[in-house]
Amino acid sequence: MKNDIRKSFATLLKNKYAIAVLVFVVWLAFFDSDDIFSRMELERSVASLTEQCDRLSKEIDEDYRKMEELSSVETLEKFAREEYYMKAADEVVFIVK
Repeated sequence: MKNDIRKSFATLLKNKYAIAVLVFVVWLAFFDSDDIFSRMELERSVASLTEQCDRLSKEIDEDYRKMEELSSVETLEKFAREEYYMKAADEVVFIVK
């Protein structure tokens, strides 16, 4: 069995076309500008950017929802009082934390 594998491997190494294909595949896999490692890094980068795009899309949707809520005067006043501690002219604001 082991001897058969050695014979087939030796025959393969004597074939100049097989050697050329083997060298070509090794060159493309490891030494070319688009080698395996660059491809893997680019795939990770694409996955990360896709995740970031999804996250930012959700944040944009949330911001649009908040803008719709703040379109009325009552909710805008409530937001200003809660977030920026603004007050009306005749009010006194006490901040309790």
